[in-house]
Amino acid sequence: MALFTSGGFIGGAAQLALAAPDRTALELHWRLRNTSLTEFAFTRDRFSLDTFNGVPHLDDPALLTYV
Repeated sequence: MALFTSGGFIGGAAQLALAAPDRTALELHWRLRNTSLTEFAFTRDRFSLDTFNGVPHLDDPALLTYV
């Protein structure tokens, strides 16, 4: 399954997966790269962060920008 969304949602979802404080969600959001990949693993009993802010599809460093 693939979803496309804003950095704010990704930061909030990462905060939930990590059971982190509000400040951490903001810090995660500030570090998001545009077009980055973030993956979550979930089951009925568990929701966790699998990968965060990956850019394997961008091979030119000039393409790396932040939200």
